[in-house]
Amino acid sequence: MRLIRPLQGADTPGQVFLDLFAPGDQTQQKRPVASAEAESNSLSYEPRASGVYVLRVQPELLRGGHMQIASAGVPALQFPVSGGAARNIQSIYGDARDAGRRAHEGVDIFAPRGTPIVAASSGWVTSVGQNSLGGNVIWVWDMSRGVRVYYAHLQQQLVRTGTFVHAGDTLGTVGNTGNARTTAPHLHFGIYARGEGAIDPEAFIRPMPNAENPRTKTAALGEWARTRGPLALRASPASGAPIL
Repeated sequence: MRLIRPLQGADTPGQVFLDLFAPGDQTQQKRPVASAEAESNSLSYEPRASGVYVLRVQPELLRGGHMQIASAGVPALQFPVSGGAARNIQSIYGDARDAGRRAHEGVDIFAPRGTPIVAASSGWVTSVGQNSLGGNVIWVWDMSRGVRVYYAHLQQQLVRTGTFVHAGDTLGTVGNTGNARTTAPHLHFGIYARGEGAIDPEAFIRPMPNAENPRTKTAALGEWARTRGPLALRASPASGAPIL
């Protein structure tokens, strides 16, 4: 998730309009995906794909001045082990399992036995049960993102099928049930997207480094300039954009 908050300067403070555009395909221009609410100077957006996004900051008519743009990245989901952090992730997505016969479809988050496991996002508990690999498991359907969230190797299961849980609600406790009986207690955490199967959950829960604030020199904006040689005027700030 990116949070973009322009802060009005002292010249001529006024309203600004924020619009975010996502990458299009080879035949399409960038498409609008989010806009700030009226009279709001902040915008948050959770991207579903990597790419170059464009933020358009437009002042109200006949207004000018200076502004600062701050960008902060936060995980889309809450960390699923209470008191845990990225350092507790000790086995990652795609690691070999069963002598290479299958790949790890999640991340393992190690913590002392009995540590509370919390819902990483809000949704409906669709299954509370057992299986040979995961031992005591819980499935939560996150409707807003269209994904199923999988919690495995639990010691205790503290919710029932059909319950709606909010992010941060306790689901159970850390254990080592199923095929984790010979390993230290941990939570196997997985995310499954419709039509894609297992996806790497680490990006959803690991804090992201904050992007550097734009350092573009803006003094020449709105002014005339003369080039010293031939230049290609492109439709967007990308080397592969169509030449106008």
